[in-house]
Formats: sequence, C-alpha cells, structure tokens
Amino acid sequence: MQTININKPGTLKSLLNETEWKKIKGLKIKGALDNCDIEWIDNLPNINKGIYVIDLFECSLPENGKHYVFFERGLGNLNIPEGMTALEKHSLKCLSINTLSLPKSLCKLEKGALNGCQELKIVNVNEQNPKYKSVNGLLYTKDGEEFLFCPPKREGQIQIKEGTRKIAKKAFAGCDKLSTVILPQSIKREQTGTLIHDFTNKRTEIRWNVDTDKYSVGDTNYSMGGKILEKHQSETEDYKEGDPHYDLLKKGEYDFCVPNGVEEIANDAFSNSFQLRSIKLPNSLQKIGAEAFKNCTHLVSIEMPNKLREIGLDCFKECRSLGKICCWAQTPPHCQGPIIDYTQDKMLYVPKGTIEKYKKAKGWKLFKNIREVDVLTSIVFRLSNGEKNSITYSPSIVKTDLKSYLPDIWQNISKISISGRINDNDIEFLREMCRNGQLAEIDLSEAQTTGIKYKSFADAEKLVAISLPSETAVVPNSLFIGCKRLKRVTLGANTTTIEDFAFADCASLKHLDLSGEQISHIGRGAYWNCQSLETINFSDNELSISEDAFRNCVSLRRIDCHNPIPPHCKEDTFSAYCYQNVELTIPSGGYANYRQDKIWSSFTRITAENILF
Repeated sequence: MQTININKPGTLKSLLNETEWKKIKGLKIKGALDNCDIEWIDNLPNINKGIYVIDLFECSLPENGKHYVFFERGLGNLNIPEGMTALEKHSLKCLSINTLSLPKSLCKLEKGALNGCQELKIVNVNEQNPKYKSVNGLLYTKDGEEFLFCPPKREGQIQIKEGTRKIAKKAFAGCDKLSTVILPQSIKREQTGTLIHDFTNKRTEIRWNVDTDKYSVGDTNYSMGGKILEKHQSETEDYKEGDPHYDLLKKGEYDFCVPNGVEEIANDAFSNSFQLRSIKLPNSLQKIGAEAFKNCTHLVSIEMPNKLREIGLDCFKECRSLGKICCWAQTPPHCQGPIIDYTQDKMLYVPKGTIEKYKKAKGWKLFKNIREVDVLTSIVFRLSNGEKNSITYSPSIVKTDLKSYLPDIWQNISKISISGRINDNDIEFLREMCRNGQLAEIDLSEAQTTGIKYKSFADAEKLVAISLPSETAVVPNSLFIGCKRLKRVTLGANTTTIEDFAFADCASLKHLDLSGEQISHIGRGAYWNCQSLETINFSDNELSISEDAFRNCVSLRRIDCHNPIPPHCKEDTFSAYCYQNVELTIPSGGYANYRQDKIWSSFTRITAENILF
C-alpha cells in the first residue's frame, strides 16, 4: 500500500509521474482534496487496471461539489469515513465488498447509491446515526417504520422486524438468492405491491405471521413467484395429549420434518394431507402404520431410513403423485400387504446388493421398477447442544441437495462431516450455515465435489475450522476472504495452487504450515491482512509467491523455508517491516542462494542451522 500526503488541494495528479501511477497496487491518501483530485481518483482505475484499493479514510473532502468514489477489488469490508454526510446515486463503486459500514455523520442516502455494490451482503450503521439503522445486516430508517434495502447477495431466509410498516421501492432489487422473506404483522397485504414486483417470476417465498413452533407450519400465507396464496386449510382433528405424536400428527401442509428420536408413525398420521409435497423421516424411525400417508395426493417422493422394520397396509395408497420411493434398509422391512397401488408406475431405489431380497419380499415384490443405488453421501453432524446425528442418502434420487435433509435443524448444527458426492448448491448451503446458523467446523476431506468455486466460503462468519476435499487441486480466488474466525485449514492432499485473495482478511489465522503440502504457487494477496498470522512454514517444493501475498500481516514473526532454492517472490510480497522484524530460517546449504536473491536478502535476521547472520 503506497501512502501519499497532499499538502495542497488539487495537486494529487502531479505528485507522481505517469509510470508511477500505473504501478500502484494499493493507494492510501492523506490530506485535503478538491474536486480536481476527486476527478483524478475516479479516472485512476481506467489508467491502472491493477489497482485494487483506494483508501480515502483519512482525507478531508470538499464541502461542495461531487461526492467521492471508492474503488476496490479483492476486499471484503468497507467503512465509510466519519464526516461523510451524503451518498449520491452511483457514487459508491465497490466492486467486491461484502460488508459496508455507514458512519453516524451520514444523513442522506439517495436511491441507487448502493447499486454499485453487487457483491454486498451486510450493511452496518453506526448506532449514533440519526437517520438510519441496521438490523441483522438490513437497512431501515431510524424509527424502524420503513425497510430501505436488502443487500443483493443476501441468501436464504430473512425476517423483516416487527413494527415495520413500509417497504421502499426496489428494496429487494437483485436479491435473486433469497429463498424466504418473512413479513411482520405490522405490514399489511395492500402495502406489499412493490415487494411483489421485486420478486415477480422468481421462486422466493413471501409469508406472514410464521408460527415459531419448530415442527409446525403455523397460520401462514405463502407466495411463489410473486403471487400471494392462502394456506390450504385442512380439517382440524383432535389428538389426545400425552400421545408421543401429539405435536407431530397435526395435518402437515407443505414440507414437514419429523424430529430425530421418533420411532413410530401411527396409523392414519398424515392421511388426506393434500398439500404435503415432501417429508423428512428420521434415522430413528422403525415403524410406519397402516394408511399413514393415504391420499397424500401431492407427495412426490419419500426416503425411508435404514432402521425401518415394518410398514403397514396401504401406507401410501392413492398417493398418485408419488413416483420415487427409496428404502435404505439392508433387509426389506416387513409389509402386512401392498403398501401402494399402481406399483408398475413407481420407481423403487434400494441399497446396492439387496435387489434380489426386495424382489422376493412381501409387498416389495409388486414393484416392477427396482434400481440399486451405489453412490451415497453420508452426513455426520453435531448440534449445538451436543447431540450427534447421521444421515445417508443418494444425491441422484428423491431429494438432491444437502439442504433438503436438514430443513428445520440446520441453524443449530455446530459441526458437520460429509463423505460422498456433494454439489455447488451444497457448498452454498454450508456457507449459509456458517453465516446464519452456528456451523463452526466442516470436514470435507472425504467428500467428492464438482469443484469449489470463487468466494464459496467468503465471509462465513462462524467458520473456525475446515478440511477441504482431498481431490482439491486449487484453492480458488477469494475462497475464504473475510472469514474472521477461521483458525485451522487442512488443504487437500493434491492441492498445488492457492489463488488470489484465497485467505485475505482471515483475522484469526495464526499459523500457516505448508511443510507437508505440494504447494507450488501462492497468488496475489492470498494472505493479505491476516493480522494474527505469526508463523509460516514453507515446504521443500519449488514455490512462486505473488505480490501482496503476505502484506499487512502485522504479527508475523517467523518464516521457515526448507528448500535451498528460495521461493520466487515479487518485490511487494511482504510488508517492508517484515525485513527487520521476522526471523527467517533456511537450510544451511541454501545460504548463498538466499543471500543472492533480491527479496530474501532483504531479511536482516537469517538463521541457517544454528548460525545467526
């Protein structure tokens, strides 16, 4: 980061020549600016394509005239400096930030001011700001009566706070990854016209008055594709208190999750639940009663656990939409008779090696289409209360995503281990669990993926430890950028490349041990601003390290190199203070090589074996 002090407004452009301006990677400016300086800053990214941060936090700005512009690449967070009073439309150009913090001085935020922040996920506001406030990363007026802005990269479910009476026009524009928006009772249906417009032709669900009962749908209105729909009202039935299924056997509209620990579903439990489309059965389930799902006309698939031992007569009778049935039991569960009609139209999936057993078993031999499944995904997870659970499923049948199997408990999972095949949606869901749930530890060492992509775990706030799939060859660009609590990372056995900004701004990362890895390249800014990083241990592989890879690692005290050939570094791979404060340990046979290298010879504290030079 290059710092420039301005003594006289309007002189910024003249302080460096054209060649020097083109070489700058990061720029920090101090002093008073005028409108000419601001115009030069606006134009600078067109001249220097490699610049990725312009820091104006310590500048004083012109009182009249154009508001200034931030230009960033590869950074996760941006704090608007105190003293800024207004942001005009299109005045904020932040190409990569995830978190934006507004100061107490900001009192004017024009419509469209944040439209340039397409990667934004969280907006924070100083508590003393008189005009605006932030609740769970969403922007409101100070009195809380109007909801102003949802960051466009927000994912999963959000809930508008109670007391909100109005939603600003285009408050949800570009929010195409939201699955659910929960509205408070204080917002009336006639006030949601603009909201419905935002989500037209999208699959976001909008609902009111959600029951807080974990296993009940509650008195709710639903929306799909922008249309508000009344909840299907089925007849109420009386259940005897004390019945272990008292809370479970209520008519289940839409998706339903039977909690872990339930061993039996009683006769007629879900019969005539016309709107039940899918249901998750727990691993503990051992028995399903007669006609338990009779006439569930919209049920399309069901997966039965491996502990299931008995299924009652006509369990799935008249389930005309039910096309896929999967049973994980190695021994076919005992059937009292036929469990479903029109078996010639249904597909039955069974574990590999069991197809002949099912073809001979009562109830199961009526199926004409039976297929063995040999690709399984196993999930072992621990809840925040210490309870341990496991799930086994096939990504090719019934439900295809990890989220489908954890619909009501994922926010309470603190640790998860996955083996088998997972997809891009599963990776996105794991990130959501780290951001909006309690997930802190992830083990993917035995998982198979189609490849982990750019920013897959960016700003995963709760993530503390992760093991990447063994097949991972490349740690992608900005994969863990902004993971403030990340302390432990186990790379894949085949990892050779760490791309740009992969671990940038991981503030809790203390030790980097690559001694047993096959890393051959570390990209630009890969560990930028890892302010707790104390030690680096490189392997004996030939290694190239790009610019700014370890810049602003202010706690760095020791680097161990095991290859007598020095890693190839750029001039600004390390911050300048490292050359005087970091102890460098090298092989004795490589002393001459390191002393002849332009970068490594700059270190003043070099140890070869036990000799201090």
